[in-house]
Amino acid sequence: MKRIFTLLIATFAGVQVQAQSLYGDMEVWRTYNTGFPPKSLEAPQGWNCPDSIAVTLGPFVGGGTYAKQLFKTTDAHSGSYAAKVMTVTQGSFGSIPGLLTNATIEVDVTNQTFALSGGTPLAGRVNYINAWVKYSPMGDDSANIAANAIITGGASDGTDSSLGMGYAAFSALPNYTLISIPLTYDDPNSQPDAIQVIFASSGSQAVDSSVLYVDDVSYTLFPVAVTTVANNIKVSCYPNPAHNTFYVQGPDNMELHWQACNISGQVTGTATIKGNTPVDISAYMPGMYFYTVTDTKGNVLQRSKFTVER
Repeated sequence: MKRIFTLLIATFAGVQVQAQSLYGDMEVWRTYNTGFPPKSLEAPQGWNCPDSIAVTLGPFVGGGTYAKQLFKTTDAHSGSYAAKVMTVTQGSFGSIPGLLTNATIEVDVTNQTFALSGGTPLAGRVNYINAWVKYSPMGDDSANIAANAIITGGASDGTDSSLGMGYAAFSALPNYTLISIPLTYDDPNSQPDAIQVIFASSGSQAVDSSVLYVDDVSYTLFPVAVTTVANNIKVSCYPNPAHNTFYVQGPDNMELHWQACNISGQVTGTATIKGNTPVDISAYMPGMYFYTVTDTKGNVLQRSKFTVER
């Protein structure tokens, strides 16, 4: 059992490798009982954690009482609830990071191994994983987020095959902060069919009582390639990153329309463009946005993204 926990830590904390929902709002939770005597556990819809493994198998292997590490909290970025993931000392195993994943955790107790399978189905290639997090570490601890774009059952042995990965580690974040993690693909033309996302409340040297809060998790797909209606129509958008003003420049004699959306797909602004037009983005929160420029007939001239910094 200790080997299982060690493998979980190593994998989740040591991976170096238009916005869609991952049930990422953390609003709907399920409760279930496991272990003997039964212990009540909880998890957000679409997400899993190793709590049931620790509660059910831990006492028989290492002795002691095992505490759950995933909690529903009202300390949310938006809505009513978020996920609270906590590093806890689990008997003789020592301090174990709290883990949260949208994949299924499969454990082979006999061989002391584990694997992840499945994830959230995709209809495109993920560009970024986005999450609002805050983190209260103990000592020099750090939290981790890892993402893995896969083809389910794509390997020769029937397991999932990895096509693209992303990773981020961070220290204390006293307030909710948006983290966007780019995924890197070995083959630029690869097309995964599912995405796995993993949050860990500690690194490989876990410290008891480090707490990670997770809310509003989403992913963004690679934007559609730039489309030009005619070769003589040129659109320029700058600067990137931007602060308070974003400029859209089109032909002086042509009226265009510009629209921006945040990573959740919400429209954050529109503008009518003629010539070099400044767009006021001073009210935009820091983060990544997507924009589309069209002509008066709705033909797409350009789609891309920009970042707002403060």
